[in-house]
Amino acid sequence: QDNPRITSVSNSPVQGTGSAITREMLVLGTAARLNFMCTLHDAGYVYAKVENMKEDEMKLRRIMRQATENILGKNCIDIRVDVKIVTHSDVWIDKKGKSDWQKISQLIA
Repeated sequence: QDNPRITSVSNSPVQGTGSAITREMLVLGTAARLNFMCTLHDAGYVYAKVENMKEDEMKLRRIMRQATENILGKNCIDIRVDVKIVTHSDVWIDKKGKSDWQKISQLIA
């Protein structure tokens, strides 16, 4: 009885499918010469030079849709693909981590 909540068990197929799509995205993206830094849940983080950013963004969007179709089949839903571009001069802070970042940045300032 690792986790007795029914939602944990019933969510397993969704999580497993998301994992398979993410893995397929990495395979397709690597073959397409995208430079993945990491994944987190259902996101792929790509390093791109400024001059290649727009091209790599479009490539990643196509690959995410292709990966979804490869796993779920030709008539699958059209997934939403969100893109956030963070440049070298930006500090990217997730909403959940904002208060932690503020505390840490005060300590190291």
